[in-house]
Amino acid sequence: RVELLQPRGEAAVAMLHCAAVVFCGSAEGLAPLLEHAHPCAALCPVGNLPALWFPLRSLEKAGFRHALVVVAGDQAAIAVSKWLSESYKGPVQTEVVDVPVDLDTAEVLRSVEERVRGQPDLLFLAGTHISALSLVDLLVFHREQARTAVTAAFSAAKQLPADAKEKPEAADFLVGLDAARTQLLLFAPKAPAAARELKVGAKLLRGPRAVTIRTDLADASCYLFNTAALMSVLRAKEGMQSLKLDVLPYLVRNQYLPLDDQPDGFGASVNGAAAGECVGLGGAFDKTPPPTRRCAAYVIDDHMPKGEEVLGACVVVSSIQSYTDANSLVAGEAAVHLTPYTLSQYNNVVHPSVDIGSRTTIGASCIVGSGSRIGDRNSIKKSVIGRDCAIGNGVKVINSVVMDHVTLDDFCVIQNCIVCSGAHLHEKANLRDCQVASQVTVPAGAEMKGEAIGDASAFL
Repeated sequence: RVELLQPRGEAAVAMLHCAAVVFCGSAEGLAPLLEHAHPCAALCPVGNLPALWFPLRSLEKAGFRHALVVVAGDQAAIAVSKWLSESYKGPVQTEVVDVPVDLDTAEVLRSVEERVRGQPDLLFLAGTHISALSLVDLLVFHREQARTAVTAAFSAAKQLPADAKEKPEAADFLVGLDAARTQLLLFAPKAPAAARELKVGAKLLRGPRAVTIRTDLADASCYLFNTAALMSVLRAKEGMQSLKLDVLPYLVRNQYLPLDDQPDGFGASVNGAAAGECVGLGGAFDKTPPPTRRCAAYVIDDHMPKGEEVLGACVVVSSIQSYTDANSLVAGEAAVHLTPYTLSQYNNVVHPSVDIGSRTTIGASCIVGSGSRIGDRNSIKKSVIGRDCAIGNGVKVINSVVMDHVTLDDFCVIQNCIVCSGAHLHEKANLRDCQVASQVTVPAGAEMKGEAIGDASAFL
């Protein structure tokens, strides 16, 4: 039995040194959303907040006071630095580090090794990770068994409400768990959705007596590593580029190797305890049998209190679908847990400065930003409206995201759309399943379905 010798909560994390790296990578799958106002995915507005606000808020709640914000690309790094210095008001002190656009996650951690050296553990978090995951609980889970690596995952099938028409993005890896459903025994990223055969190695069969195979999980882009063990692997395996595709599968495969066969430093002490000992928050406990270094999966859904399963939802913004899912998540039931907003009696968030005309309805799971003007006889359902938007009369907005400074003239209809900053839809424009880039003008009466409208040439 492992007893925690330090209290849980913010005080515990403050005492336990852990480096935090928030990675704002490029996301080609978000075109045409990425433009001069949002040069990287982490600055794209989700519920009228930059996506980066959400992982920083998770760090705040866990008691972190410092984070490295690693940004891919010079221009993106300048934009992130500007937002952090001018708009971010939280207690986390941030240091922005720019890296080449083509660096993958493992290469990113190599580039900041000097900055994280000396910290016993390292938290890696995507700059577009949005969830109610408690990083305190994740750290406790990581240290109770002196684990080398923990990957956070979530059930892809539980991301949207039962009445949602959109399909969630598919699970993106296949994992095998022990009888307690925590230790990673098999990790296969990018596993086929309908694999007919599954080959299990002899080493795995000689280890645990029971293996649970899960095919419904998706990567939360949140990892915890023992810093010394991770860096020793990255130094020994210079060809590794991705944490998910290279490092984690390697660590899982080598759990049962004797310490003498591990890469240099891989069997080093963890949190000051001797190799082979189980370490909790306060020190060393009884020695445990192999594996010599444990890898584990922390399934966010499984750790949520009964009746609050909605808090198990997680989105990592990297595509048009996930961006839409993220806005649906923060505008829905989880809004009070994920955002600084307070829900109205109608289960929506409408800024007090919004001017609303007569016979206009704004339904549940909607967010409307400050300074927006909404005319008469409009219907807004399950949508996010940005700041300083101008919406005419007889307009319908359904399951859509409308960014700042957008104009929707009379009798426009948009459904399942994303309309970027400064765009102008003239009267009676009818768009369905479309993405409209920044500053684009859609002519009157245009009818389009399933289009990415990057400029006016789409209407020629």
